[in-house]
Amino acid sequence: MQLYREDVRPVPGSSIAILNMDQPSFDNYYHHHPEIEITWIVESEGQRLIGDAFTPFRAGDVVLIGADLPHLYRSWRVDRSRAKVVQFRRDLFDRGLLKLPEFRRVDRLLGEAARGLTFSARGAGARC
Repeated sequence: MQLYREDVRPVPGSSIAILNMDQPSFDNYYHHHPEIEITWIVESEGQRLIGDAFTPFRAGDVVLIGADLPHLYRSWRVDRSRAKVVQFRRDLFDRGLLKLPEFRRVDRLLGEAARGLTFSARGAGARC
């Protein structure tokens, strides 16, 4: 399987890329990018490959994918797949901000995302 580097481009004047995906199915190519990604599956089910973990996904799942972590989503036989995706660079948070007591947990969470984290009704905070 070929790994591609995706070029994430926020709209001009923005530091964050926000995607509203609405398509017949997810059949993404295996890719990575330097941005951290939060993906919320609104409607679909299938398999995802994040890093070295191949796991099922379904509507309601939220995944935090660390910078440069290879990933892809493939839908099972569905006719509509929808997701909300937010992509941002870690340096969006000023280093001083992540050292504040109120943001230490955010800093730790972003570090744990290096291998991917899933949040769902089935098991919040599980590794991908």
